[in-house]
Amino acid sequence: MDDKTLELIAVGASVAACCAPCLEYHINAARKAGASHAELAAAVQIGEKVRQRPADIIAQSCKDLDI
Repeated sequence: MDDKTLELIAVGASVAACCAPCLEYHINAARKAGASHAELAAAVQIGEKVRQRPADIIAQSCKDLDI
């Protein structure tokens, strides 16, 4: 796998993990590896979706438990 792809994956993982220092590091590394603004935005969006899914499940569980 090339460096750009690895760094884009790391950007998404950083967003999903809510790790701001990780995100800053990997965005800079992805840019150095040639990632475009659109590619970075897509990686961030994927990370946001990954992070949001557990919150959606918990919210539904609360509804199911009538909370």
